[in-house]
Amino acid sequence: MPIIDTASRSEILSNLQRVLGVHKWTLNLDTGLMRVEYGRDYGETHLHEVTIDALARMLGPEGFKLYRDHWDSAVRHGHSGPVNLPFANAAGEVSIVESACAPYLHGQERYLVGVFKRVNHKAELGRNARLLTEFLESFIAHSPSGIVVVDHQGRIVSANRAFIHFVGKAERAEVVQSVALDTVYAVSPGLGQVMRDALRSREPTRGRYEVTFKNGLRQTLYWRAFPLSVDASVAPPHVFAFDLNEGGARSAAA
Repeated sequence: MPIIDTASRSEILSNLQRVLGVHKWTLNLDTGLMRVEYGRDYGETHLHEVTIDALARMLGPEGFKLYRDHWDSAVRHGHSGPVNLPFANAAGEVSIVESACAPYLHGQERYLVGVFKRVNHKAELGRNARLLTEFLESFIAHSPSGIVVVDHQGRIVSANRAFIHFVGKAERAEVVQSVALDTVYAVSPGLGQVMRDALRSREPTRGRYEVTFKNGLRQTLYWRAFPLSVDASVAPPHVFAFDLNEGGARSAAA
C-alpha cells in the first residue's frame, strides 16, 4: 500500500467529502469563531467564517439552542451526535444538516471539531440527476446536430433524428441498442475510426473530418465527444455529436 504525504491526504479527503456531501467545521471555544468548510457536490471547497453571535441571529433562539446543546454535550461527554441541526450557509440560506463533533486542544486554545452532511443529500442528487436527464434528452431531441449517446459497452442508448437520418435509418428503434461503431462504419469507415478513438478517450475531444459517403459526396464534419463520467476505473458512457459544414445531416444521407 503506497504511503501518501499530508498534502495529498488532505486533498483526497477534501475530494471525498465533496463527493459524499460531508463537510467540516471547527469552533474556537475561547474566541467564539466558527469556521465552516463546505462546497458544492462537484465544485470548489468554500470557507465560511461566522461568530457565535452572528449564528444566533441567523438561526433564532430555537435553532441556536440546538447548537448549544450539541456543543455542550460534546464538552461534557467527549463527543456529540449525530444530531440534526439547522444550517445557514454564507448566503444565509437555511437547510437541515446532520452533525457530529468532539473537543480538542490546539496549544492553549480549546476547540470543537466536527463534520456535517446535508440530510437530504441523496434526495438532492437523485432530483438533480433526473432534471439533468430530462434536460439532456430534450437537448438531444431538438438539436440540429447529430447526437448519439453510447454506453460503456459501445451500444447506442439515445440518438436524435439528425443522427438517425445521417446513418440512413427511418426509426429510432432501428438505432437504439445497436453497436455504435458498426452503425457508423456502415456510413463511413473513416468516420467510424474517428468515433472509435473518441469513445476510448476519458477526456473531452473534438476535431474535423473530411467524410466521404458511399454515394461519393464529400463534406467536412465537425465533431466533438465527451465522457459522462470522470471515474477512471470503468469505461464511461459517451456523447458523440457532429455538424456538417453545409446542408446538414439530412442532405448528407440523401
